[in-house]
Amino acid sequence: MTDLLYRLRVWLFGYTPSHGGGARRIGTALIDRIAHGHLQELTDDELMSLVEYLITNRPLRRPLRGNTRFLDSVAARYHRKPQISTKQRQAILNILERAYPHNLAAELRRFSS
Repeated sequence: MTDLLYRLRVWLFGYTPSHGGGARRIGTALIDRIAHGHLQELTDDELMSLVEYLITNRPLRRPLRGNTRFLDSVAARYHRKPQISTKQRQAILNILERAYPHNLAAELRRFSS
């Protein structure tokens, strides 16, 4: 029953990532790939799971500042149509590089459980 209500809510209002307890955890393999400089080589699915995790985790969302609206809209669009354009991908990578200039992998390790 709850699955039906969730699908109805998504169909009516679109997808919005929940801020808080329902956030998807980032795997250690993904953090390891980011630590070794392979952020550019992430697949669309891995990149969007990273974006959703950053949006839903309050301490990690803070450095994103005003870019959270853009990332929210890209995540919502990705759930409707599972692909992102090259411009969106490059914009996301630029946002991540500006928001976490020193070491994104260390920040993810610190705040992931």
